[in-house]
Amino acid sequence: MTDNFQVKDANGDPITIRAVSIDGKMHQGVVIMDADGNIITNLGGGALKTRKLSESVDGQPIPVVQTASPGTLIHTSVVGTVDGTYDKVWLYAFNTYTADVVINIEFGDQTIIHTVPSKAGLMLVVPGLPLQNAVPVRVFAATANVIGLAGYIELTED
Repeated sequence: MTDNFQVKDANGDPITIRAVSIDGKMHQGVVIMDADGNIITNLGGGALKTRKLSESVDGQPIPVVQTASPGTLIHTSVVGTVDGTYDKVWLYAFNTYTADVVINIEFGDQTIIHTVPSKAGLMLVVPGLPLQNAVPVRVFAATANVIGLAGYIELTED
């Protein structure tokens, strides 16, 4: 089975996320392609189990309350450093405010910065990046309570 999802990257350019599974289990992984069908990255490998973000209530979006570091806790990755066992973090942001809002995603000890357009729907902001060792993912925004984060974790075990 192959599922394709059309989303926009941080620049507003269309990209395709293709998930390939056999018997309901991810075997070939996830391939992200640009509008021309060129592979940007292949995030495949290992069996995947999909989980909600650790701070999400019943899988619902998480409101970003914080406006400075440390940001609102979104997810804490799998405990331990076993090779081949890690979380692939997928985050989508949306903005309910009347203006664009800058967000800072604290991904471990690195910060990813995005501008989330006003009322533009879901925007992919973290494309399945691997994380382990109980590292937190936190987010803060220039304006409180106008950014929501939806997403999921693919727990990968070789």
